[in-house]
Amino acid sequence: MLKNKSGAELTLNTIVIAALVVLILVIVTMVFMGQFGQFTDSVGDCRNRGGEIRSAEECREEGGTPIMHLDNDDNGDSEQSKVCCSV
Repeated sequence: MLKNKSGAELTLNTIVIAALVVLILVIVTMVFMGQFGQFTDSVGDCRNRGGEIRSAEECREEGGTPIMHLDNDDNGDSEQSKVCCSV
């Protein structure tokens, strides 16, 4: 009878440990995903950085400074590429 009890305890211990590991992994994932989400939102949002979306040419014509490029222009016309412009 004691052999069955110790076998059952081993299985119960294994289940509890596995459940704790899964819980910890979920918490760690949520923490990292939350942090990365905040980072990409702050970098990707032009208005949060005090700028407006314009073409590189319009930005320079209005005396603005390009903060960051928003897209890649495949045809090589960098004047028409969109930038986040601080005016």
